[in-house]
Amino acid sequence: MGLRVGIFDTDSLYMQRLMAYVNDVKGHGESGFTFYGYSSAEQLKQSALSNEIDMLLIPEECRELVGEITLPAFILTTGRGKGGVFKYSRADQILNELKGRFVHEKQEVVTGQSMVIGVCSPLGRSGKTRLAKGICNCFKDSLYIAFGDYQTRGTDEEMLMIDRLLFMIAGRDESFCNHIKPDAGELLKGAEHLELRQLSWEDVAFMISVLKERTNYRYIVFDLGTGAMSDLKVLLGCDRIFVTTLQDEYAYERLDVFKKQLSYGPLPALNSKIKYMQVAQDDTSLAAWIRRELA
Repeated sequence: MGLRVGIFDTDSLYMQRLMAYVNDVKGHGESGFTFYGYSSAEQLKQSALSNEIDMLLIPEECRELVGEITLPAFILTTGRGKGGVFKYSRADQILNELKGRFVHEKQEVVTGQSMVIGVCSPLGRSGKTRLAKGICNCFKDSLYIAFGDYQTRGTDEEMLMIDRLLFMIAGRDESFCNHIKPDAGELLKGAEHLELRQLSWEDVAFMISVLKERTNYRYIVFDLGTGAMSDLKVLLGCDRIFVTTLQDEYAYERLDVFKKQLSYGPLPALNSKIKYMQVAQDDTSLAAWIRRELA
């Protein structure tokens, strides 16, 4: 039978032709997929929630479904370079793209050698960046990935390389890894937060899977500023998450909102990975805390 793909598109003729190619012409499991067509997005959603299918193929106008289910969902786009599956590619090209992207979506984050750590906070000046860099200072074989809100702009050469890396990551080009120097301890440092926000959480998941497969860092540490994060689902790619806090009334209010955000869609799964903590004021105490937590 192959992987079960639920497909919905407002162009019913297009949907029927694609299904016919996959299920009839490429039948008997040869394609690795079996397509099931739905007459409405709501029917498809209910089937996904009932675990009757393994993945979704949906049009751009149904993009909101991605946040309501936990299955891999791929967007049929009408233009190339939009980060989805180009609708008007040949059917065999669509199948090949689904196969490649499904592997990245289903890959367990913990299968590689590296542990991915996310450091974030809904609060400013809570020691978030200090903690993220502190982890990399304690463990020299770590990679610091800067997703900060306001970073010092790099040189023209550095910014050109950042633009190239972001373009390759968004285009799901694994060779972006070839442009990381072997001794590099940081990545995307100096990137502007508006550029970082162009990366979807699927793009970040792709980046993580490639880094874990093709590098041997002990820890991959994301310094995640709220202004640079396009979606809290980027945290789904992390093995452990540290949320830095402060003790004041304003901080409590912001943390309450943050925790409420984690109650939607697939995000409740993050709660078991999160540790809320205050960052030690002196470097020695911070280093000792990090080693207790991670060594």
